[in-house]
Amino acid sequence: MRDSSKESECQADANTRVGTTETNLNTPVRKRLYVATQRVAQRFKLGGSEGYELKSKGGVIMKHLQKLCVALFALFGAPQMVQGVELGQVPPKVELQENLGGRLDGTTWRSDELKGKVHVLFYVDPDEKDTNNDASEALDKEKFPAEKFQSVAIINMAATWLPNFAISMSIEDKQKRYPRTIYVRDYKKLLVDAWKIADDSSDILAFDKQGKLIFRKDGKLNTEDIQKLIKSIKDNL
Repeated sequence: MRDSSKESECQADANTRVGTTETNLNTPVRKRLYVATQRVAQRFKLGGSEGYELKSKGGVIMKHLQKLCVALFALFGAPQMVQGVELGQVPPKVELQENLGGRLDGTTWRSDELKGKVHVLFYVDPDEKDTNNDASEALDKEKFPAEKFQSVAIINMAATWLPNFAISMSIEDKQKRYPRTIYVRDYKKLLVDAWKIADDSSDILAFDKQGKLIFRKDGKLNTEDIQKLIKSIKDNL
């Protein structure tokens, strides 16, 4: 049987911590957080044959659910930080060198290199290396002129359990497939911190000749996203 008092308490706690008003759900992140929390709460309402006997185990379940609500709110429910890189703006300067990262040949990579040409930058978790292959292939088919276009792939080395030598082998294979792309290592997630882009993901950003952001998508690009990316490039060549 359901324990209505526990059920109500869980619902009230989730609503209090996340916020169900239109004011508190004014960002996509908070909306997703609210939906996720509600799904967890709904799951724990099950009883009987489902094996969720809240009457006897409700205390333990409630403690775990409350901890989950607090953790989710701490991660996503607080006021959102201003993004480190916004459309129409030049991103904060970043340098990847020595123990922080750099190019495959060991030389420094600087974000102020994203000028003079239209640049597309892939920021990739090695575990997500194939996520945006469709976008990579679409860009390759366009055959943008080398004097006007440059692609950069920065590998988020800290986003995986894979050893660095294994990642480096994979990068070398990618370099052979896309010889015009500049490959860079980021050992300390500098771009995640400085630009507030998604961690553990495959992110694509494009910059015009002045180094201003003209396109951004964190995660997998769909067909429409790819078309928008290509159009942004063509409009700024």
